[in-house]
Amino acid sequence: MAQENDYNKNDKAVRLVDYLLRLASQSAKVIRDIADADYVKVIWLSEIPRSKGCFTRAWESNNESYDSDIWIEIRKQTEPRLPAIAEPCKDWCDKSSLYDKNNLPDLMPELTRRVKNPAWQEGSDQSEFITITEHLADNPEIQRAWERYIEQHWLPWMEKHNIWEPINKVYSELFALHQDQLRRSEQYELVLGLGLLTWNISAGQRVCRHVIAANATIEFDARQGIFTVGPTQDGAKVRPELDMLDGEQLSRSESTAKKALEAANDDPWDNCVKGVVEPIVHSLDPQGQYKDTIERSGVAASSKPIIEYAPALILRKRSTKGLIMTLEQIKKRIETDGDIPPEFQRLAEISPMSYSDSPDGQTDEGTEFVFFPKPSNEEQRRIVDKIRNSGGVVVQGPPGTGKSHTIANLICHLLATGQRILVTAKTPRALAVLNGLLPPELGQLCINMLSSGLEEKESLEASVRGILHKSALWDEKHADKERDVINKTILELKEEKSEIENRLRVIRESENYSHSIAEGNYHGTAKEIAEAVSRDSEVYGWFIDKPQINMACPIPETFLPKMLEALRHFTPDKRQELCYEWPEALPSAAEFANLVKCEKMAIDNEDRLKKGVDGHTAELLSESNASAVEAITDVLSAFNDKLQHVSISAHPWIQDVLNGAINGNSALWRERYRVTKDIITLIEPRISAADDNTLVFPKGADMRALLNDVCELKQHIDNGGGLGWWLFRPKLVKERIHVLKTVLLNGRACTIDHLSVLADALYVRVECQKAWDNWTNCCEPIEGHYFMQLQALKIQCDALDAVFELEELLKQCRAAMRQCPTMPEPNWLDGAQIKQVIAVCLLILAGHKRRLATDGIHGIELPLVSFAAKNNAHPITKDLIQAVGMRNIDLFAQCESKIQALEKDRQQFQKVNENMAKLRYHVPKMTEELERTCNDTCWDTRVQQRKARSIGHRQSLGLRII
Repeated sequence: MAQENDYNKNDKAVRLVDYLLRLASQSAKVIRDIADADYVKVIWLSEIPRSKGCFTRAWESNNESYDSDIWIEIRKQTEPRLPAIAEPCKDWCDKSSLYDKNNLPDLMPELTRRVKNPAWQEGSDQSEFITITEHLADNPEIQRAWERYIEQHWLPWMEKHNIWEPINKVYSELFALHQDQLRRSEQYELVLGLGLLTWNISAGQRVCRHVIAANATIEFDARQGIFTVGPTQDGAKVRPELDMLDGEQLSRSESTAKKALEAANDDPWDNCVKGVVEPIVHSLDPQGQYKDTIERSGVAASSKPIIEYAPALILRKRSTKGLIMTLEQIKKRIETDGDIPPEFQRLAEISPMSYSDSPDGQTDEGTEFVFFPKPSNEEQRRIVDKIRNSGGVVVQGPPGTGKSHTIANLICHLLATGQRILVTAKTPRALAVLNGLLPPELGQLCINMLSSGLEEKESLEASVRGILHKSALWDEKHADKERDVINKTILELKEEKSEIENRLRVIRESENYSHSIAEGNYHGTAKEIAEAVSRDSEVYGWFIDKPQINMACPIPETFLPKMLEALRHFTPDKRQELCYEWPEALPSAAEFANLVKCEKMAIDNEDRLKKGVDGHTAELLSESNASAVEAITDVLSAFNDKLQHVSISAHPWIQDVLNGAINGNSALWRERYRVTKDIITLIEPRISAADDNTLVFPKGADMRALLNDVCELKQHIDNGGGLGWWLFRPKLVKERIHVLKTVLLNGRACTIDHLSVLADALYVRVECQKAWDNWTNCCEPIEGHYFMQLQALKIQCDALDAVFELEELLKQCRAAMRQCPTMPEPNWLDGAQIKQVIAVCLLILAGHKRRLATDGIHGIELPLVSFAAKNNAHPITKDLIQAVGMRNIDLFAQCESKIQALEKDRQQFQKVNENMAKLRYHVPKMTEELERTCNDTCWDTRVQQRKARSIGHRQSLGLRII
């Protein structure tokens, strides 16, 4: 009989599998090309750059630096920032051209500026602003600065950006793929494709798909910005995918591939996987060709099949092929071994799910009421019991039998018991009918998604508004009152129902009527139950309350042991301790430790700085503002450093400049500096003309007059004039032709082609002499090359620059010291006096820090002293006062831990009182006994007996189910 029953079960399961197979096959779709819409995204692994932060096993299958389960890893790279444009070139540059890496950026040939008119006066007819045009050709220094910027900054940036760009492209594609997968959820799958087949098969159909696939998953570490691709938790499941081929081609090639892939150990990068691809193409056609390259060549499809290794990461719509394979395996397992998977048994309704097998593993205690707002019969109410005790319920019935009416009741019941409901149907009309059956109060809290039209959108918005309105008007206190009234009414009705049932039972029952009470612990006739209760009265003597017969035990198994442990933990002394008050607004131990540390460091610094400091000055400044003293310290330190730097200068005139700067008499030196800087700017571009050419002049020649003649002659030539000849020679030329006749350039007579070089060389000579004349009585002029003279002049200006900076710092020092009128001004050229003032300032700042730290500690101590004066202050307050007064960090930390433990105990004790109140509501006498005798060992025995009897009851239920 058992064998016949098993045969019927297996036959039923096989017929269900056949039905599902036919259903899945009808909806199967053959995809022949990766360009199909079902292929959402394809990322070719050949596009991953071989750069730092990028890795794929397509390059090398065995890399010890990466785990074998990492197929692809891409790390986010920071985009190289475009270097700042050189200051002189900013206005001349079109910034958008800097991002065009295909062309070398260049400056604009001219620039139009709007400047203030120097001739403008208030009330005049002239414009206040005028427009001027500058030409790049007139500013060669800007062009040179731009060329340096391109060579030193822009070209290196372009190289770095070219490395970053392909990495960012792949990273962005993986990010988009990851987002697509999250958005599309389980309808789509991520696979690794290997072996791209390109072929025109029969009937002119084109195939462009990978022949081998492996399941993949992508993970994103948002904190580090890393995308990792590897196998799924169930493994890669490397398999051939040849469903795009015809039947004959499919059977011939698929059998070859499946057998060969068994040696790959489910690793798509195993060498044998590549060895499988080539036989596949040869099994399709003897003329087939295999290309072992990770790049996709984009070859056109022809009558000859071509397979390229070309690995790719693919996000695509799930096909029914996986479902079909799973169903075929289940069918083979049932037919061969007669073994039906447990999950499939429930699907086939072969073995009913027991109450303990509920999906969430939870019971429905407290939901014995049926909350049906509409009229119902006993059969409809039994559906609720079915839902409680099984994983799924199918309700069938012809039209008009009240299925929609029942579903509306079930929705209300499930919502009333705190569950969420999702209702689906094949047509919007069915949902609309069901929505109309719901009570108006409940309909406002339901969100309808019947379709995607305008009317449905407005309905959705109305539902959301209704929920928000209900939430805004919700009054928890009013709701609690209503619940109390309803619960009281239900309890009264339940008691009345129990009374009526008891009277009816007394009237109808007989000796052979079997009862089951106390959750099945007692069952049998009334006499048998009474004898059992009498027999167990000594064992269960704590049953001193009188619960109703049909009432479930209000005390779960785990509740009583926890309450015993809590009552024993909270002894009377412990409870008395929790009645005390302890300080709450305390700083943390780390904050207190920091205050103590700061105070000690300030005291040490103060003691160290007192040595060798002018006590009188320190006393005068002791009441000064700390921020002002700190500002004085900073600016005096900067001044002293700069003074030391300037004082070591070897220039003989440096002391005179320092005296002038200190006394405010530096005007002469500033004029000397200005003249020298102007000459340096003028001669620097022409210095090579003076050093690279040798000039020979007539004896006693005036260099400045000679320079003027050369410049005027050059201007005449540049303006289109000529030298002329004899009587026809212009007067200007006649008066200045002697230049070409008397001056030798590099040993030869000058021509008009040499005028520019001659003018530059003469200009450098004249201006250099002018510069050294400017330094007469200060230093000796440098003889020799003009380049060396130029550098010597620059050094002179740099030294003056340092002195002028020192003068500015002196102004800042005096301005800062005006904030402290009592502070004496030192000798500004005496570094020792300045250091003495700085030391006084540091001593004052150390004292200020000490006072701040001490005040902070007193701010903790004083409230504690006031708190300790209370009658109900916890003794730990005195320990805290002692810890603060003695600066004892460890004791303070111990007190903090003790207070945290007290807070935790107080919260736990409050929860114990709440639980005891609930227990007292159901079994007041037992609660009183438990509180009075909780330390009695008999409670431990009772708990063990309760647990053992419960286990025995569950085991007996299991035997009956079997």
